[in-house]
Amino acid sequence: MKKCVILIWICLLGIFLRAERVVIVSEDFENSCNLFNIIQGAPCYYSGYTPNNDYPSNSPRYASGYYSIGVENGNIQMISNTIDTSCYSDIELTLRDAAISLYSGNGMDSGDYISIYISPDNGITIPEIIRIYGNNNCFWSFSGGTGIAQTSYPNKLFFTSEAGGERTSDGYSKIKITNIPSTMQLKIKIWFKCDSNELWLIDDLKLTGIPIPLSAPVITQPTAISYEGFTAHWNAVQYATSYSIQLSTTNTFEEILWESDPTTNLLYRVQNLEPEITYYYRIKASNVATASEFSDVYTVTTSTMSIGYGSGTIIDGNSVNIIVAPLSGFTNNNVEIIPTQPTNADFTVSVNQIGNKLIYNIACSEISHLNGSYILHHEGSTLNPNCVNVSNGYINEWSTENGVTNLSVNGISTKGSLCIILQEENTLPVELTNFRADIDYRNRIRLQWVTQSEANLLGYYIYRNCADNFSSAKVVSPLIGATNTSQQQIYAFTDETINTGGIYYYWLQSIDYNASENIFGPAIYKFELPETGVGVEIPLQEGIRSVYPNPCNPATTINYELEGAETVQLSIYNLKGQRVVDKTFEHSGKGSYNYFWNGCDERGKECATGIYNVIMRCGERIYIRKLTLLK
Repeated sequence: MKKCVILIWICLLGIFLRAERVVIVSEDFENSCNLFNIIQGAPCYYSGYTPNNDYPSNSPRYASGYYSIGVENGNIQMISNTIDTSCYSDIELTLRDAAISLYSGNGMDSGDYISIYISPDNGITIPEIIRIYGNNNCFWSFSGGTGIAQTSYPNKLFFTSEAGGERTSDGYSKIKITNIPSTMQLKIKIWFKCDSNELWLIDDLKLTGIPIPLSAPVITQPTAISYEGFTAHWNAVQYATSYSIQLSTTNTFEEILWESDPTTNLLYRVQNLEPEITYYYRIKASNVATASEFSDVYTVTTSTMSIGYGSGTIIDGNSVNIIVAPLSGFTNNNVEIIPTQPTNADFTVSVNQIGNKLIYNIACSEISHLNGSYILHHEGSTLNPNCVNVSNGYINEWSTENGVTNLSVNGISTKGSLCIILQEENTLPVELTNFRADIDYRNRIRLQWVTQSEANLLGYYIYRNCADNFSSAKVVSPLIGATNTSQQQIYAFTDETINTGGIYYYWLQSIDYNASENIFGPAIYKFELPETGVGVEIPLQEGIRSVYPNPCNPATTINYELEGAETVQLSIYNLKGQRVVDKTFEHSGKGSYNYFWNGCDERGKECATGIYNVIMRCGERIYIRKLTLLK
């Protein structure tokens, strides 16, 4: 056991001995100061300057090609940009500095100094670590004549220059700070000050460190394996900031088929593969300083291509486009899923066609993440859905255009999958051959209409007004259900709410399951009350009473009724599901109300020609009408 421990320590020691120090950031002050921001004073930049009176004679300003920054007769403070040192150990700061007299015999005094500050937390705290003082017209060196000032963070040390002492041939001495923290928010501050006829110079600043070795990632079980791809997963590696994945058809990786761009995630969707092929993959961790060895090799075999099946994973928490092998007669059955809440869940999709129904079964590893928006592709077929149903939750809105159906589903909380059914029902138009008003034996106005065929029809409403104006007419009937048959049908409704004599105008409104509507009429009747006639109050019915005119160009009036006090949210959506109008009204009692829409969105921009859905929400109750805008 002791021998094993000794061998491990020897191996670790070998790793650290072989580790090379690298430059994290540097600044040579070549006519600029990119690493630092000047927060006080105006520094000077020097390069190969030839002064007349510099002392000592080996002033750095004489050296051609050398760059430096300095202050003479001034006070300068500068602070670095934020530096990430979290990937390094044994971090050191070094820089060269020089004390120069601009006239022979003068030099730095005790009021002249250079200070170095180190902040581990982006400048919130920034302690002083080294301060170098002048001393009675000295030029450069430190006590003892070593030519170097050195300390270990966070130890604070003061150094006092002497007139004599060692100096390098280029005129510089050295400042060194060791044991600087590994942090993501390091900042360096330099403050130097001198009087007239004196000059501090600094040059060749370097922050160096030894990259912290990264361990190789550990691959976990892949998920969402399909005929064209899979989702790779792995564990996080300390100090790693990104990962990359290599793919091959051999476990020796003699030929690399593909290598990903760096990703910060701990999973990656590998796509565009061939079915029934065994692939090998491995993963490498990296940061700005170094990279790990590759992980152990993992094997995955893609599935057989099954028509109508696909799977995928949401990687960035936003959306996933699941590639589905298209059914016969279709060119595209892919499904794009945009969940309401961010997730990294796996999804599987199966698509089947039964008669005039296209059925999408969608399963998710986290059931609540089935709530969201879906883009269902069914291009290449003549299928034109006019009816959509779901097995779980409820549909907020949906639309179909150019072989693509968009819908939004919410309210899913129980276990199971989501089944979305797109259906194309027969769409024979309502053939109305008769709509008239007459009087029955009880002296009530009776409306009658005859249809020759109808399909996908929800039913009818009867509207009434005392003038030939549908936009202000009131609904006087409940929804009269349609029979949806190609045979002739006769419908009748008796208006029991007349309370005064006069001329009455009636309209018949048909509504289909897509919220499309048609208006027929008016049928006109002159009514006379018998002498014993007793009036009856017209009941109000909650919901959208009418949208008139419809189609509109561009303005229209949305009329609605309430049976009592209510908060009403009135919204208008385009077929992309984008909300263009959103209004909230507080009503204190029952009555008829209206909202005038000028054809513009909330920002005052004119809306495009097209079909819009008008949605009225009263608490949990929702009413929908379709509106067509023409220009």
